[in-house]
Amino acid sequence: MIVKNLEISIYQKKLRALLRRLPRTHSKRDKIEEALARSMAGYNGEKAVDFYLRELPEQEYFILHDLRLADKDQLFQLDLLILSAKFFLIIEVKNISGSVYFDSLFNQFIRKTKGSEKAFPNPLLQIRRQQEHLGNWLEKLGQTKIPIETLVVISNPYTVIKSDIRHHSAINKVINCENLTDKIKLIQTKFTKDILTIKELRRISRQAVKQDTPFSPDILEKFHISATELLTGVHCPSCQSLPMVKKASNWICPECKHISKEAHLEALSDYCLLRGSTITNNEIKHFLKLSSASTATKMLSSLDLFFTGNT
Repeated sequence: MIVKNLEISIYQKKLRALLRRLPRTHSKRDKIEEALARSMAGYNGEKAVDFYLRELPEQEYFILHDLRLADKDQLFQLDLLILSAKFFLIIEVKNISGSVYFDSLFNQFIRKTKGSEKAFPNPLLQIRRQQEHLGNWLEKLGQTKIPIETLVVISNPYTVIKSDIRHHSAINKVINCENLTDKIKLIQTKFTKDILTIKELRRISRQAVKQDTPFSPDILEKFHISATELLTGVHCPSCQSLPMVKKASNWICPECKHISKEAHLEALSDYCLLRGSTITNNEIKHFLKLSSASTATKMLSSLDLFFTGNT
């Protein structure tokens, strides 16, 4: 059963909105594009793994994607959490191409591609920390007896996975996504007794969703960008040029002559993602390049933005 679906995150939405609102020549654009590419690689990796999770018996497993929970004053991120009556399973997904090597001597995770090597944070260390954090979080719910298993899943089926023969943790806990369901069935054979009831599983999954705190930074502050650097106006949904012109109830593109009644919705979404959900009449008039303050007021009254007045 999918309890929490895999979705485009608020952070990814903020990055996309920021890219829409920066000039092509902006000095920070490459850095933001790289951040979005990294984040979307993670999303696509989880999406590939999600395909194989459909093979699991729906009535036996509660599946939660992308959780960010608190252990005391520290937040911890889980790509995938699978709950069952017998055990819980943390899955760390890595979407990486080429050849990867788990080195037991220095506890390193190394990618080899096109004749070069690059070290990345070791996912085996990550899942060890996640296991501890989740155990602490469950303890606050009064659940201390459920075993917590961990896996690292490489989502690209063409990635070559290697480790030295002494690296038992890598051999036992790192798999290709195509082997995921078989691995889960193998883990299940270790546990014969139900520890939790379906009612308890539902309670834990509800608490996880309720306490989830998605990563949602002030995106302008994160990349040291001033609001004055943002492009204003309504993008044309047909040719993406700026700005469209408001005439009566329509938005008209001066470039391609496309007409739309709802083109401003994306611009308002961009504003919310970049500046927050509180807005003044003058701010919306400026951001949408409206000629009339009364038009801005009418537009705001039909939306869920928090309107704070005329200044």
